[in-house]
Amino acid sequence: MTEPTVRRMRRRDMPAVLRIIAAHQYDDNAGARAYFEARSQSKALWLNPDERHFVAEIGGEVVALSGVLLDDEGGENVWWLSWFFVQLGLRRSG
Repeated sequence: MTEPTVRRMRRRDMPAVLRIIAAHQYDDNAGARAYFEARSQSKALWLNPDERHFVAEIGGEVVALSGVLLDDEGGENVWWLSWFFVQLGLRRSG
């Protein structure tokens, strides 16, 4: 299998991101979907320096997503892992 490439999420990634989220049956599924749908319509998701979202691609196809959020109440330079979803067919593949 080709190694994935990780890059910053772009607005054009949203259809693939929402499909990956929708395929999962976790309690967070609805929350993640609502989060990305709402925030993708504004500049908040793309311009907020305290939130960074990434996708992994294989052969130009978005296969995973994740992000980090700056902890505004904790120590300096503390980041939290936010959503983390992998395309179902690629889970447990390395």
